[in-house]
This record gives sequence, structure tokens and C-alpha cells, in this order.
Amino acid sequence: MQLEIRETIYQCAPFIGFPKTLNAISTMNEVFTENCIKLPLPKEGTLSTDEERYEKGLAIQSPVYGDEIKDRYTWLPKPFDEAVPRFLTELCFGDFNTRTGLDGKERELLTVVLLAAMGGAEVQVKSHVEGALKVGNTKEEVVCALVHASGYMGIPRLFNALNACKDLLEEKE
Repeated sequence: MQLEIRETIYQCAPFIGFPKTLNAISTMNEVFTENCIKLPLPKEGTLSTDEERYEKGLAIQSPVYGDEIKDRYTWLPKPFDEAVPRFLTELCFGDFNTRTGLDGKERELLTVVLLAAMGGAEVQVKSHVEGALKVGNTKEEVVCALVHASGYMGIPRLFNALNACKDLLEEKE
């Protein structure tokens, strides 16, 4: 259970930023110590070289998202048109999604809730709902996770997230 808690907090870093994540890690470590949980926890990282970040990240990203980000930012001035999508691949998928402790299905569902809770990220919420469905989450699981989180993020953010991905979640007859 401790590994899943840690990985859940680590998964927040690319979305809420490293300072907030480091604060959460510090609090987590204090709670673990107070509860006699031996630190450090086992390592869950799987990368052995920096070069693997892009390669292994792309192997996770591509089947779920294809070239969505690469295609979306071709309008950026060079070299940012290639650097920004590469950075996303290396950081979000290479550094974090290659880690063990949570599977891809859990990571995608967590990402949906994180983005919804942030507010103002409805484009990304929709993209990650689509990703969550592709990796095996059901529509019901996505809606249930968002509804459950509404007590923490507020009803307006729940409605924003649901409206952003209505076409992906609605039951077609």
C-alpha cells in the first residue's frame, strides 16, 4: 500500500508541479515515519539511462495517444515544435509512466482526476479520459472517480470535466 501511495503522489508532479509534489512527499514521509514504516521505500524506477526516457516513454504514449501532442504543436517556432512534445514524452511517460507501483490503467484514471481537480485543463481532461478508456477503464469507472473526487475538487470542476468529455462518456443507443 505504501508504494501505491508514493507512486500516486509522484504521478502528480508533471501536473501540479514539483514544489507542491515535494511538499506532499515530505508530508507522506512524516506520516510513514510516525507509523513505523521503514524509509526509504523500495525503488520503482525502471530507467537506467537518460536516453531511455524518450524511447520507453514513446512506447507507452504512442499506442494510447498517437502523435496527438506532436501534431498539435507544429505551429511553435523551431526548435520548440519538436522540443515541447519530446519533453512531454520524456517527463510524463518516460520518467513517470515507466515506473512500477501503479499500472497504466490506474495512472490514467489518476491523471483524469488530477486534471479535473486543477480546473482550466479541460482539453487535457478530455484527452486523458480518452486515454483512460483506451487502457481499459470503463466509462463508469471514469465517472465514478470524478464523482468521488468532487467532494475534494468541488462540483463546478466535476461539471467542467464531465462536460469536456461528454461525447466520450455518454451512452449511445
